Amino acid sequence: MSMQAVRDHYQVPAKQRMRVELDGRPGVIVKPVQILSGCGGWLLQVRFDDDPDGWHTADPTVLTYPADVRA
Repeated sequence: MSMQAVRDHYQVPAKQRMRVELDGRPGVIVKPVQILSGCGGWLLQVRFDDDPDGWHTADPTVLTYPADVRA
């Protein structure tokens, strides 16, 4: 599992420890998670600022990335 695979597959600038937002919730990308069933693909584990002890999975294409970073 690699962040490079996520970047290549989804054409997003995702990197570990990168600040992102989902529905206005700021957080940090922790690591990629490979989907093992269905058509395959990747999700990202994100730790949101308002839930520092929780781990949430998110589709890489729905996250908001910093404006100054390119895929």
